[in-house]
Amino acid sequence: MRIWFFRAVLVAIPLLFFALIEAALRLSGFGYSYPLFISDPSQPGYLLTNPHVVNRYFPKPEMAPPVKIESTYFTRQKRPDALRVVIQGESSAAGYPYGLGASLAGMLQQRLQYQYPDRYVEVIQTAMSAVNSYTLLDFSREILAIEPDLVVIYTGHNEYLGVMGVGSAYASHSRATTLLMLALKDLRLYQALQRLYVTWQGERPRTQANDEAGNRTLMARVAREKNIVLGSALYQQGLEQFEGNMTLLLERYRKAGVPVLIGTVASNLRHQAPFDTGETAPELAQVLESIPADIEQIPLDEVHRLQVQLQAQLGRQQHALAAYRLGQLADRQQDYASALSWYTNARDWDQLRFRAPSAMNEIIQRVSAKTGAILVQSEIQLAVQSPQRIIGKEVMLEHLHPNVDGYFWLADAYFTPLLRQLPLQPKTPRADTPLARQQIPILPAEFYTAESSIERLLADYPFTHTPRAVRELPVRNWQDQLGKDMVDKRIDWLTMVKLSYEGYKKEGNKTGAVTALVLLADALPTTVDVNYSAGTELIQLNRFGEAIRVLERAVHYSEKNINAHLALAHARILSGNAREGERLLDQVLLWQPDNVTAKTVKQQLAARRAQAK
Repeated sequence: MRIWFFRAVLVAIPLLFFALIEAALRLSGFGYSYPLFISDPSQPGYLLTNPHVVNRYFPKPEMAPPVKIESTYFTRQKRPDALRVVIQGESSAAGYPYGLGASLAGMLQQRLQYQYPDRYVEVIQTAMSAVNSYTLLDFSREILAIEPDLVVIYTGHNEYLGVMGVGSAYASHSRATTLLMLALKDLRLYQALQRLYVTWQGERPRTQANDEAGNRTLMARVAREKNIVLGSALYQQGLEQFEGNMTLLLERYRKAGVPVLIGTVASNLRHQAPFDTGETAPELAQVLESIPADIEQIPLDEVHRLQVQLQAQLGRQQHALAAYRLGQLADRQQDYASALSWYTNARDWDQLRFRAPSAMNEIIQRVSAKTGAILVQSEIQLAVQSPQRIIGKEVMLEHLHPNVDGYFWLADAYFTPLLRQLPLQPKTPRADTPLARQQIPILPAEFYTAESSIERLLADYPFTHTPRAVRELPVRNWQDQLGKDMVDKRIDWLTMVKLSYEGYKKEGNKTGAVTALVLLADALPTTVDVNYSAGTELIQLNRFGEAIRVLERAVHYSEKNINAHLALAHARILSGNAREGERLLDQVLLWQPDNVTAKTVKQQLAARRAQAK
């Protein structure tokens, strides 16, 4: 017995020692904490996603890549009538380069609110650029703490070159080491040791080369391992990392009873040449050089000859550019099955792995089946919207980020299975697709900023080996000018939205004005006049679900606001919930017994009930 006692003491002493150091560091204010969800003093009663959460993975904030979550507000205490969905993923899930309006969060928020006008819909954005399955796994406990009704996941492209990816400049070491780091990262003792290590390693000297690197795009800075060959040890490590992390993530949600929708990932096959093909044999290089850049101008008999030559030289090599050219030649012959096969090989053989290989989608299908997650065929959805079902520029901007149409169809792929999983029946008929597409929450100024971001992206590695000057886009109208002012950092996003609203009101463009006003209301959930104005405008457009959402905020944050209560009652009645509308009218009459509007509407409701009998 004494032996066990002494052994316990021997174990307890070092643990107590480390616990005292941890307590002392915390009391002294040392270290940092970057929770996923934070308070905003200007919006009491709400939480928002922390835009700087990526800093939690680095010893110093300046060492982190320049990425952040585009924050969304949601109620601190989940409402009884709330419908809460959380989005997880990378830049494509986050709506890059357009922002929140094009993201899964923005698109699904609007469509769900239309579908469920009597529910308070909250679609919460946690997706951001440069992250991968490690970050999604790390966020999961905090996501469960806010009680989501459902989680939506679109991820898989960043396992090699994202933060903690196996080939990234921001990589850790083995998967076990990375998981241990994620478990320890909030301990102040671990943070102190991490900083000591960084200091011992020495700060990177500030040089002109480093300063210039700071102006490079994230894609140009992130790639450390530029030659990850299909089937190599590093390639397999990326697959194993993804499958292991996604299994842990989906099992965690399954055990918590939270349904998950996870989609296959898509990339540009037809109009994106591979970034890195590795070494090229002289004979193969000669054939490739003989193929004109404009495949469409090659006579069909010449196309066949080039195919035979190229396949003969390719043999059993995994040469990405040769595969891409064979895809183009098959495309020219309208042999679309062969074209798709070669384009897929070109992506999978590309050694600079910014696009997920086919194996990632195989893992997504396997893990979803094993854990009971709902598989969304988002890659097929984008293919269906593409000529000959080969994904290209019709739905993609560059290698993997969709254009606005692509983002709409990506969200649409999730929408139907999402409705099936929610624990309630839709209150209103489903909006037809053209109407939903017409009402996407993106402003023209954001199109300008998105195009500018893509121009900057394409002017740097890996789209070009040496950086070139970024082409400045022409300014065609006042909306473009607002976009340019944002690009030049003369105004922020909120100012752009306010000025857009004023411009549309001046023009008499009701749809544009309402889009801007709703964006303002969501950015300022406790500002009563903005939410009230948005609600009344939405009622006029018969968008009652969205109107109810913003008017409820106006009612909540303004005591005895007669107009807000009347507007909310109006929206409730028009959405089919006359009982709740009448309750709001009764509240108005308690405060103002002679209110003509409330009395008139109550009389109309009574007459309608009598007529129904």
